[in-house]
Amino acid sequence: MNVHFISCVDTTNAIDDNQNIPAGSFCTVPESVVELPMEKGAKSFKRQYPIAHRQMPELEEQINEWLKAGIIKENRANTSFNSPLLMVPKKDENNEITSHRVCLDVRGINKLIPDVVYPVPRIRSIFDNLAGGEVFTKIDLKNAYNSFLVAPKDQHKLSFQFKNRTYTFQGCCFGLKTVTAIFCKVMKILFADMDFIETYVDDCVIKGTADDHASNVKKVIERLTSVNLKINVKKCSWYQRSIYLLGFVVESGGIIKVDPRRLTNIDSWPIPRNKKEVMRLMGIVSYMRDFIPLISRVAAPIDRLRNDPDVQNNWTQEHTDAFIALKEILKSKTLLHTPDLSKKFYVATDASQYGVGAVLIQRDELNRTLHIAFASKSLSPSLRKWNTTKRELYAVVFALEKYREFLWEINLNYVLTIRL
Repeated sequence: MNVHFISCVDTTNAIDDNQNIPAGSFCTVPESVVELPMEKGAKSFKRQYPIAHRQMPELEEQINEWLKAGIIKENRANTSFNSPLLMVPKKDENNEITSHRVCLDVRGINKLIPDVVYPVPRIRSIFDNLAGGEVFTKIDLKNAYNSFLVAPKDQHKLSFQFKNRTYTFQGCCFGLKTVTAIFCKVMKILFADMDFIETYVDDCVIKGTADDHASNVKKVIERLTSVNLKINVKKCSWYQRSIYLLGFVVESGGIIKVDPRRLTNIDSWPIPRNKKEVMRLMGIVSYMRDFIPLISRVAAPIDRLRNDPDVQNNWTQEHTDAFIALKEILKSKTLLHTPDLSKKFYVATDASQYGVGAVLIQRDELNRTLHIAFASKSLSPSLRKWNTTKRELYAVVFALEKYREFLWEINLNYVLTIRL
């Protein structure tokens, strides 16, 4: 929903200046330079995979766009490195292929370079830090990773061949195992003095009030322009009461809920038939476990098939019941709220034979229950042998450890063990 308000701050000029960043410009933050250190004599040369004839025009168009933007350049020098290009399908909400993303297959390169360790922000922490925002703007960066310069001495390591010519990436390409950590670090450095913006890799979310939001947006755009990071205006969400972010919807008033667009075809989800499909389903469960009540506990029977080599024949009615219950929980439209540290916290816990669960609660001025966070955990075979009392006590310990950041050194008057 758009927010209409009168502001004396005009962001038009700031946006225009940003869009006028010249092609071939790279981020000027020193930490953004991507290096590819390798042992002496290292090499990785893989021939180009066959590309379907019908995909060639799409591939050639992308290469020409990269050349025009200065992301790649032709390389006539000999090199012991070559990586094949891939055409990765891009699908719409109906799982139909709409186009392809052209990527460099850098798996060979990733084996030769060391890891870069830098923490990716916790999603829940981002949502909590957006609390108090009345208006939100989400800024999408254009060719985000491509905007980071590859160190000139290492550019030949990102080479590929097309129509008897060799090209190298000057700007970083997708797929390098180090680039996400580097990007997170640069974003933290860039906005260290701005407490009204949260970043998750290349997603930038600005919060504010009707009075200060336009000013905040302008400051962020100007900061991005100053280091040659261009925004994708068409993909930005400007001045919204609610925004889609990382698979969730964040609303003013501190409300968080699952993005309904992710669940449009949930009723047609097929039962997992092998380990790979079980792991894909459990990946969804893991991503949602802090936002959906008892999701890990409900999914515990399916999780036990994670390493089963014969999922299809070992699937029982218990697994079907868990799968149906899991889909119903995901459709429940549970709302979470960001915490108010000035108010009292309550913790409710529960335990069953297969798992434990907890919920962090606060109450509003009308004494209505506000769910702050959910947590659940499936029990190992040894813990499932505990009696009911020990499992319930373990649930309390699990809850206090899980919510330690909220409960440390506060007067917690109520720990309830109930059927959640």
